Amino acid sequence: MKKILISLFATCLSSVICAQVSFDQLPQKEQEEIMKYMADFSKISQAAGYIAITPNGKIWDKQNYEPPMIFSDTLKYDGTPLTEFIYRSITPIPETRKVYIYNGNTLVLHGVSEVRAEIKGQPVKFRVARLETHVKSNGKWEMAAGSGTYVEPPTPAKM
Repeated sequence: MKKILISLFATCLSSVICAQVSFDQLPQKEQEEIMKYMADFSKISQAAGYIAITPNGKIWDKQNYEPPMIFSDTLKYDGTPLTEFIYRSITPIPETRKVYIYNGNTLVLHGVSEVRAEIKGQPVKFRVARLETHVKSNGKWEMAAGSGTYVEPPTPAKM
């Protein structure tokens, strides 16, 4: 009986310590702050320990490598002459997005985005499933980790 009570107590305690809140359960002001932060992918800050896994399996982090994505008017990924990949737009598909907040300072997002890009000068489009972790540091959200997996591989597209 003691073991059951201890297990029940530990379970209740862990759910309080790691409280998960769905995005739509947050106060309106907090929802607006997060939506504003996430509105432009190119302006999302990266945390000091940021690590990413790209849809083609490349792993990089902010400390050891130059980021393969450069945020500017276009996002350049691995921009070598032979493998140039330029993001033109990244558009989240709203009905696929799920956002959860843990302890008020950790945000986990998953969903699908439609991407328009160029590979070696040829326009392509594809869909990618994203999983991102954001942390709140000094009152500001920053992306700590992100990964993507092709839902639809790149196919020729008209821009």
